[in-house]
Amino acid sequence: MNMSVYIDNVETEFLPLNCNWITSNLLPKFDEVNNTFVEPYLPNYKIGIMHLAAGIWKDNKDMRLNKEIEIDIKTLQGKILNKSLRFIN
Repeated sequence: MNMSVYIDNVETEFLPLNCNWITSNLLPKFDEVNNTFVEPYLPNYKIGIMHLAAGIWKDNKDMRLNKEIEIDIKTLQGKILNKSLRFIN
């Protein structure tokens, strides 16, 4: 798809970052009131899709492969929570 967009110049509509938030570039924040991840800068839009493209590493373990990994995430309410970035239903 990248080749079609950037080499063949196929007409493209780019989605906003919150449609494909790449966590390895910038960690999100967590909104405890609405129980959701949000962009870390104002106005803190809700993140629709979180992408672990390059992985999040802790103790030489990759969150993409190890469902037990949790990391420190700042909240909008001023706390730091130890959470997974993976979808858990």
